[in-house]
Amino acid sequence: MDTSFLDEDLDMIEVLDHPALFSDGRIPRAAVPKGLYAYDLYESWDTGNFCYIAPLVVVNHGGTVLTKEPIDFGDADRIDLTEDTSPNFLGGAMRVHDFMAASLDELRQYSEEPLPSCEMCL
Repeated sequence: MDTSFLDEDLDMIEVLDHPALFSDGRIPRAAVPKGLYAYDLYESWDTGNFCYIAPLVVVNHGGTVLTKEPIDFGDADRIDLTEDTSPNFLGGAMRVHDFMAASLDELRQYSEEPLPSCEMCL
């Protein structure tokens, strides 16, 4: 079982109001540490946009998301993503064990901090 993702810096994102880590690879569910939840993003083959999040995506896998809280799917097998609900990449990275050690308040505070601006980006 591949656990290399545990030693990598994963992108910090916010998805559906959940602080999360993002990997563009597949994370084996059996390797996900206890206390985290894994979901997959479906990526459109023609636009490259994320279309939905689901417990498991087999075709057009766009990445795996790790959260500290479960995402409520209700009775649905997926949640369609829109421009407003698509993952927000926060510009930082974190290792899984650091993510697990951080409180939800610390993670949410990170997602609310504005990213530094640069004149060249404007």
